Amino acid sequence: TEERDESLTIPTNTGLLDLKDTDVRVLLVISNLAHLKKIVVPNMMSQLEAAFATNVTSDRNTVIRVINELDKTLFGDYIKPKSDDVTGILRAGILDPMMDWLETPRPSEVRQYVFTMLLRMVDYHSKVSAVSKTLLERTMTTLVADLTSEALKCFKQIRKFGMGGMLRATLEIEFIHQTLQQYVTPATSTTFTDIYTTISDCYERRPDSDQQDLQAQLNGVKQTLSDARKATAINFVCFRRERTKSESAGKERSGTPKPVRERTKDRVPTRGGESEASGLSERTRERAATRDRDADSVASDRERRRPLGDVWCS
Repeated sequence: TEERDESLTIPTNTGLLDLKDTDVRVLLVISNLAHLKKIVVPNMMSQLEAAFATNVTSDRNTVIRVINELDKTLFGDYIKPKSDDVTGILRAGILDPMMDWLETPRPSEVRQYVFTMLLRMVDYHSKVSAVSKTLLERTMTTLVADLTSEALKCFKQIRKFGMGGMLRATLEIEFIHQTLQQYVTPATSTTFTDIYTTISDCYERRPDSDQQDLQAQLNGVKQTLSDARKATAINFVCFRRERTKSESAGKERSGTPKPVRERTKDRVPTRGGESEASGLSERTRERAATRDRDADSVASDRERRRPLGDVWCS
């Protein structure tokens, strides 16, 4: 029995893969299909064209189409139960019958369902990484996209939010948003914007509430978000973007890095047009100025779309 079990494992850089696991086998096949499509088929077709002096474009397209269909079917079958799992946890948390979104007080913590859902995604992240890191981004972006779509559907079923409910909903979605930021695509970002807008539109302002009270409540929730992010930093470290070799080398050369704002300030031209980064050519300064203006525009547009965007930035 032991010999048979050993024959059903293959070594990798992260240990042994259990080929008895259906998910492992499916991921290996999907990974091999990608290699077949990008490397094997193009090389094979090029050799055929060179050897027989004939055009095989039609055959190439047919083979690629079949590979794409197989890939789509296999990946869909793999991702659906994972998506159903995490969206089910999310749905149960948002539509919890014990949650009164109109009367709930200001949140003092992120509810447990958010951590349960994210830890489940950590598990999926780990399993995909062990088999094929090339499939990691595809898997995670699909899960995050399904997650945000489900969140939007659920929040649209809630008729009214009180101040506490609005703050709690935004806190929990913002925590998810920031934690999974690496896997947020432009389309998913638009869905997040729709969620924030839905929450904001359904917020029922009470006659006895004022802007000063709201700001005090927002500051308290901001601290709650910050505390939750710090407390779970190690749990969700796998979701952070890995530094490239060039970034790591630059950090080692420069020692302790300056804060982001100071680094940006060092290279951004002043209002008078004089660059504070001495020694740059005129063309380099223009490129730097254009890049920073574009970055500022994207950042400001993103914050405008978040009803409480300025509150979460610390």
